[in-house]
Amino acid sequence: MIKKGFSIQLSCRRSFFPTALVLAISIWILTGCASRQHLPDEKNVSPEARKLIDRLVGQNATLTHFKGLGTYRLKRPAGLISGRMGWACIRPDQFRTDILDFSGRPFTTIASNGQWLYARIRGENQIHKKPGTGATLKRIIGTPVTVKDMVAFLSGQIPILTYQQAQVKSGGDQSPVLILKGKWNRLVEEVYFHKETLSPRRVVIYAGSGASAYQVDIGSRFNQGGHSFFKTLVFNDSEKNKLEMTLDKLWIVTDLPASLFELNNP
Repeated sequence: MIKKGFSIQLSCRRSFFPTALVLAISIWILTGCASRQHLPDEKNVSPEARKLIDRLVGQNATLTHFKGLGTYRLKRPAGLISGRMGWACIRPDQFRTDILDFSGRPFTTIASNGQWLYARIRGENQIHKKPGTGATLKRIIGTPVTVKDMVAFLSGQIPILTYQQAQVKSGGDQSPVLILKGKWNRLVEEVYFHKETLSPRRVVIYAGSGASAYQVDIGSRFNQGGHSFFKTLVFNDSEKNKLEMTLDKLWIVTDLPASLFELNNP
């Protein structure tokens, strides 16, 4: 049976956390969708900003299909969970992840084919399904990152949200900060770079209200197959949600079956 809408129970050493998370993800079925365009209508872009944007857009531009293995550590106000996870992606918005609990047992699979978001939950004899276009992962990881943006981060790219102004300012250590603004001078996104290498080290995404929605701190990078990937990603928000992802292994592939990004009953 395929059931529209789903909730996900994450195994945890603290008994009350799964219940709170299930309630949060149940709310996510009705909310948490925020569609974003990734090709901006440029209006006011300084030469310095153009160089940095071109640098970001050009990173791994030819990469399309990849798979990875790593670990995660998710801290939310209700508790802490951790384990291992694997993922497969086709850019820009096809995504699958198989998540293990702290004991190494599989407990859920999430997949998106760009149109629908699916989940298979351990212990349930059904597939849950909801519209996936523009849906965020807020009710799962706490931060409102979209599937498309998550695929971008895992592919070693920085998502560039829609903007009308792009300027560069100097940070406290004189390193460049790319500032993207939308209508009415509203902050959209900030990208902080290392001074010497001009590699991105932090991304701050702003909500429609202009308040910070979340930030991503980027650790070291490593090269594989002519592409450069982020070794660690740490997502934070003002509600004290924190997700740490560490990449252990990665494979660049030429093809992934479409069926991988859809879930069906056995």
